[in-house]
Amino acid sequence: MSKDNTKKKVCVVGAGIAGLCSARFLAAYPETFDFVVFEKNKDIGGTWIYSENIGHDEHGLPIHSSMYKNLREEPVHIVYIKFNILVENIRPMRKSNNENTETWNVKVKNLENKSTEELQFDAVMICIGHHSVPHVPKIIGSETFPGKMLHSHSYRRPEEFRDEKVLLLGANYSGIDIALELTKYASQVYLSHEKDKLKYQLPENIIQVPGVAKINGNSVYLKDKDSTVLTVDNFIYCTGYLYSFPFLDNECGIELDDNYITPLYRHMINIDHPTMCFINLPNDVIPFITSHMQVQLFVSVLKGTLKLPSREVMMEDIKLQENQRKKDYHNLGDVHWLYLKCLIEQAKLEPLPGFYENGLKKWFNAFYKYPSDVKNLKFVISEDRESARLLNQFGEEVLVPETSNASS
Repeated sequence: MSKDNTKKKVCVVGAGIAGLCSARFLAAYPETFDFVVFEKNKDIGGTWIYSENIGHDEHGLPIHSSMYKNLREEPVHIVYIKFNILVENIRPMRKSNNENTETWNVKVKNLENKSTEELQFDAVMICIGHHSVPHVPKIIGSETFPGKMLHSHSYRRPEEFRDEKVLLLGANYSGIDIALELTKYASQVYLSHEKDKLKYQLPENIIQVPGVAKINGNSVYLKDKDSTVLTVDNFIYCTGYLYSFPFLDNECGIELDDNYITPLYRHMINIDHPTMCFINLPNDVIPFITSHMQVQLFVSVLKGTLKLPSREVMMEDIKLQENQRKKDYHNLGDVHWLYLKCLIEQAKLEPLPGFYENGLKKWFNAFYKYPSDVKNLKFVISEDRESARLLNQFGEEVLVPETSNASS
């Protein structure tokens, strides 16, 4: 890092989607920012780094990636990043000559030589993602299950379940996608969930069943009036992930309760320490676009071109709505586009071309209408960049009706 004291020194934690987006916009102002990206892995990409390994890596750390074989992407190296560096602690520190200004003390560990050092920054951007710490709900008797019992975080290849009966708990995107992969190999796939029954046509060897009440050996008892019992060989939790920030000192003032992170203005800025932000926390959004807008807003704050509202206004903005569950607070879903428009308006950013919202809504509708084929559809943007078409493998347009299931 440069020793130019006129620049603001920024620490970026993580080199996945959010971290790379942060680096891109910080690098656009070399006269203003001096920054470094700390990445604990040996390559960029975060959860998009495919690894055959599950469990722990060569440093004894939990495998970060949740990628399975058919979602693989190859990473590309860029500058500004320090690899194999684990951030162990971040805490705020008041500058002795100015009570209203604080810096950040960041303790990092080199995973190769095990050395540690403490560095000071003017701002911190937390970009570690939220698809690496599995949420595994407690089920009575789960310890008695003799077959493979894993979370989708550790799922890699469908071939491992050849000619076996598999139950997947959860019917969000990963649950549906993995179930469709397994149908080519497993003898029977049970998709267990407590939502309304999915109305589109699934392969014959996928059966939708209610949620799971308890387990006894290979027997899985369902939450239906008949207490239906299924005999299965394997059990996969497709039950989502937990937010986790073990490196944040208590003095950062961040509280985590039932996957509800507070106090964060716009799902990103630490209200009590506004030179700290979290990029790409919301669920059920388009992460690339969300990072793109959030980073620009925060960079504007750091540059001083955007003034945040008062603490009182920001605290009022983050109140839970009536009957809103804490664990649902960061799930934006249908309000994703409204959220992005708020960021664009507040930071005076360039609006998104219409094809993003229009085209992606069409893609999500296609996912719920043709789940088995959606990966093979081609996304074609119109010349005016306001809409998009979906084409099949023959170049024919796929007409997708509106559906209430589409969440973004």
